[in-house]
Amino acid sequence: MASASDRAEQQETSGVPREFHFTNMTEATASIMAHNFTVGLPNMFQFRNMTMMINASRNMVLNITADQTMNMKYLGLDIVNQRPLMLRIHANSTPPAGLLCPEDGIRRYLELEPNSTEPVSMRMRLRVEGANLSLEMKRDVEIQRLRWAFWNGSDWEPVTSWIDEHGHLVADGPCRGNWTIREMERPPTIHAPVVPGLPRGSRAYNYTMVTPRHFVWTVKERERAVFAFRNMTMMFNSTRNIELNITTGGGVVHRFFSLDIDPGESVSLDMNVQVEPPGGVAAHARSIGVYFEIEPNSTGPMRAELGLAIDMEAIRERLGEDVDPERLRWMWWNGSSWVPVDSAIDEDGVLKASTDHFSTWTVAEVEEQPDEPTEPDEPREGAQWYVYIGAALIVVGAIAVFFVVRKRT
Repeated sequence: MASASDRAEQQETSGVPREFHFTNMTEATASIMAHNFTVGLPNMFQFRNMTMMINASRNMVLNITADQTMNMKYLGLDIVNQRPLMLRIHANSTPPAGLLCPEDGIRRYLELEPNSTEPVSMRMRLRVEGANLSLEMKRDVEIQRLRWAFWNGSDWEPVTSWIDEHGHLVADGPCRGNWTIREMERPPTIHAPVVPGLPRGSRAYNYTMVTPRHFVWTVKERERAVFAFRNMTMMFNSTRNIELNITTGGGVVHRFFSLDIDPGESVSLDMNVQVEPPGGVAAHARSIGVYFEIEPNSTGPMRAELGLAIDMEAIRERLGEDVDPERLRWMWWNGSSWVPVDSAIDEDGVLKASTDHFSTWTVAEVEEQPDEPTEPDEPREGAQWYVYIGAALIVVGAIAVFFVVRKRT
């Protein structure tokens, strides 16, 4: 058994802990493997056909088996048990006897059998690679549609799942029973949070348990996509397919952001949202405290509209003073300074602005422009003569009327 230091550098970018106990079993498949797990460092077991990482909050006795046809590049289980227990783990490429094989499955099955009837929870992580799965399943597999699912007695019921920054399909659930993975035709949604700017009755993909970090998703052309994350809600519309890779900092708490884009062609967008500007970009003294670093993989022409719900109370708390909403502007960094663009708050309280390019953006208050005093216009020289002539005619007319009236009387 080796310590983590022997393997840490190799595994650092794979989404596994930096330190762990490592057991090398690459000469054998996981036919029958018993192991005493002691609380401390996670335990990694590397078999010929699979790699498994186990961590738990109490000691456990593990019994691990797997079918020889099973192939799992990486499976991680973080188990929360209140007392020591025994746990049998069996991985297979076919469902257990008597259970259905879902047509939308990817032939990965997990049987978990603890020796306790007390609730035991866990977080599951399975490395998924779309290209390899597509070759194996002989169909196009979209990893964003994959969901962990458990056997509820009559069917495989999907649970909320997400792809993390390391390409793992992640889900939380009870550490017992039978689990598999399905590719849902349309991932389940929830009623979107009630936030300004979001159309009433909208449905959202539920990721309220996640602060996005390298969250990947394909937004289909002309299909609105709404994501309810832990710290904000985001809405995207596009005239072409766009590949999103979204990261937000934990301090970002703005309720709603929207992006409508006409890229002319399919495009990938890396979006990093933080409370501080990225390296090499100066902070704006009157920023409301959010910076959007948006990088496309194309330099072709595009049109886009940015939107951010304006929460005046949160902005006042951020800046420590009142802000005039009429002076808020979207601004972009041109390499040396912030450039404001025409912006307007719509009836829903969303500040919107149009652009034909992406870079680093923020929302900030522009300085108030003092009213310049205006001097009365002096009449031109020619115009003065017209004034004099008009006055003289009025006087002459008045005298004439006076004498006519006097003569008649």
